[in-house]
Order: sequence, then structure tokens, then C-alpha cells
Amino acid sequence: MTEFRVVWEKWEDGSIRIKEIKYADKDISFRDSVRELHLKFMLATVSALIQDQHNKQKSLALLECEE
Repeated sequence: MTEFRVVWEKWEDGSIRIKEIKYADKDISFRDSVRELHLKFMLATVSALIQDQHNKQKSLALLECEE
């Protein structure tokens, strides 16, 4: 299964910023601009939704096997 991984970085001022994002263990590098940060958040959200859907399907399959 391919996955996204987002690495966060906490700065001294207390803010949290995305340090890097990886897709299938390959670095995806972005310049720090608002549009690219939006893309990073979108990819992280999509990744979470895909993982959630996968977990639901896996749970349903396990329930069907038990019946």
C-alpha cells in the first residue's frame, strides 16, 4: 500500500509548519508559498481519508468472515 507521510516542525514561536511530505518513501519538495502549503494539507487530508476508508473496508471484510 502506498502512503503519504507528513513531517511537522515546531518553531520557537510555537507555530507548527510542514517540514516535508513523502509519497511512497520519495521526497516531494515544495517552496514555502501559500499555494504549496495548501497542496501539502490537501495531500495529508486525502491520505487520512484513504486510510480511513481502507480501515472501514478491512473491518467490514473481517465482520463478514466471522459470520
